[in-house]
Amino acid sequence: MLSGNRGKPHILLICEGNEEERYIVRLLQLGAFSESYLLETRNASGAYNIPALFQDALSDYYFDAVFAMFDIDNPRHYAYDAVTKGLAEILGSSASLTPQVHTNPCTMQLMLLHVGMIKIDTSDKTLLTPIIQHCWPAIKDLYQAHAYQLSAIAEALNLDNYSQMKQRLLMIGTEPFICPSSNFGSFLQKLENPDASWVGEYRRAIGR
Repeated sequence: MLSGNRGKPHILLICEGNEEERYIVRLLQLGAFSESYLLETRNASGAYNIPALFQDALSDYYFDAVFAMFDIDNPRHYAYDAVTKGLAEILGSSASLTPQVHTNPCTMQLMLLHVGMIKIDTSDKTLLTPIIQHCWPAIKDLYQAHAYQLSAIAEALNLDNYSQMKQRLLMIGTEPFICPSSNFGSFLQKLENPDASWVGEYRRAIGR
């Protein structure tokens, strides 16, 4: 039985920060995911806060499945290591679950794939600014993931270039320490699938 008897599985995606949350909210606005799910986002305001939020979300039995979306930050991946270790400790014997939605070097890689086969190897916003300004000319100043900058990017995302992004995503790896790479495609397959049986498998794996 699904938590809260709502009929639709309630999924929580804990987002590392503003980029991740704004990106997912835009995909929700576009109707990119199946209507079989209720998807909610929560901004962790930093990767190191993710394990505690993940633990809280599992403990209150409100959500049927919980995921965390965060950067790997090539070549230094200290936060990634801390998050994956924290989630493994929380899940214990259920550690075979893969609730991590990760991108190397950062979520900006996913947004750039909406524009073209553009690969990046850094999450440094100063270094990324010329690329971002070329792809989204409305951004004139130094990119710092400010709300108005993320809104300008979000407005340029649509279902057509979302479909193109998914095709380009297949052309980069999924292994976390390959740059660029992302396992975002696996998460999308779940949310686009009208068959929600995978949610039951998730719940059984964590003993619900």
